[in-house]
Amino acid sequence: MKNLDMFDICGENKLSDFAVEARASLVVDYAKNRKAIYVCSHSGGKDSQAQYIEMCKIIPHDQIIVVHVHLGEYEHDGVIEHIKATINHELVVLEPMHTLGDAILLRGMFPSAKMRWCTSGLKTATINKYIRRMMDENGYTVGFNCVGIRAEESPGRALKTPLVINNNLNAPTKNREVYDWYPVYAHSTDDVFDTIEAAGQAPHPMYGNRGDKNTRLSCALCILSNKNDLTNGAIAKPELYHHYIALERVIDHTMFVRQKNKQPVPVSISEKVGIEFDELEVQRLIPELTKRREELLAEKAAKEAAKEAAKAEKNKAKRTKKTHRKRDMDTIDLFTGETEREVA
Repeated sequence: MKNLDMFDICGENKLSDFAVEARASLVVDYAKNRKAIYVCSHSGGKDSQAQYIEMCKIIPHDQIIVVHVHLGEYEHDGVIEHIKATINHELVVLEPMHTLGDAILLRGMFPSAKMRWCTSGLKTATINKYIRRMMDENGYTVGFNCVGIRAEESPGRALKTPLVINNNLNAPTKNREVYDWYPVYAHSTDDVFDTIEAAGQAPHPMYGNRGDKNTRLSCALCILSNKNDLTNGAIAKPELYHHYIALERVIDHTMFVRQKNKQPVPVSISEKVGIEFDELEVQRLIPELTKRREELLAEKAAKEAAKEAAKAEKNKAKRTKKTHRKRDMDTIDLFTGETEREVA
């Protein structure tokens, strides 16, 4: 990528109009290369929707791929349908290795704001795997992993770099150059809704009118959601609400925590949301989830045992090869010695 650090396009002034335009100019310049591809990660949320619209304004249609990591029952209803209705591309739907529920059962804990393994393990890892395979199979040499992250969302995201090399995907030896790009990084919430409306579209119904219902979409019951969004999610998906309550009891770990006297205090999802639930339904789910957890842990143990066995076999083969090599060298020395004596 061209060196424009002197213009501070990703530093202190990264939200300025100049920096936004300079980043877009760099990205567009790469689009002249027909071996460049732009992967739009689409969650179905407002930021992803606005990101896609902005990308289509500057990137050639045939160089954009839209992907969605489907989390099934853990998403709000109608997410895939909404994405398909608001894009002019075929939607590539990816499935993570585990469902969110299975991942929680395996780890014995819920994700948190500081440990967002739900995003890194289920979404990011799945998309990264797809990008590697897709680029290598199709001969793309430059890739952009496009994500609808905005600086306004949180202090942590405000510190991110909106255009940067992706060290997990970049592979010079394979002629694969990959960048992370956040097309709507400098957008405000109003900018996002304005972008969607200007395109003649509407956001997912869970947002209501410009976010007066839900402030975010993501998972229906997300650990980062506020009480309002959690309440809406529990009302919209009561089965999932009961599923989470049962999960908490099976793994003995609550979805939320609060601080009291500088000590963490567990807070259950039912306490956080404040919506009544059917205890009989929770009791019905507990044995099912307990059995599922036992199955998952058994599968994990079997895989780890197989891995250790394969490692041991490999080490054994190395030792055998080393022993044979020493034997062969000793044999050579033996014959060499006899030959020398005969000559003498």
